[in-house]
Amino acid sequence: MLFTSLEFLVFLPLALVAFAALPAGKRWLWLLAASYLFYGFQQPSNLLYLGAITAVVLACGWAMSRARARRALLAAGLVAVLGSLAAFKYYDFLAG
Repeated sequence: MLFTSLEFLVFLPLALVAFAALPAGKRWLWLLAASYLFYGFQQPSNLLYLGAITAVVLACGWAMSRARARRALLAAGLVAVLGSLAAFKYYDFLAG
């Protein structure tokens, strides 16, 4: 779904209305579901990547709440997320 498509023009207001209608404690779950719907709409294989990144971030956050080496876990999470972003963004440039 492109930002300039009719589907997005319908999707965004519906997502915002649902977000506003939900209680504050449930909004993060709605945003996660809407993100999965948005990224999986065009190509469902994108959900594998999004699921892996979600799992890494949740694991790092869970571990940070229980460990003493919080900076190391934060750095590992940032390297995973930003590293994958850089890899996907610059893969075509480096491969060419």
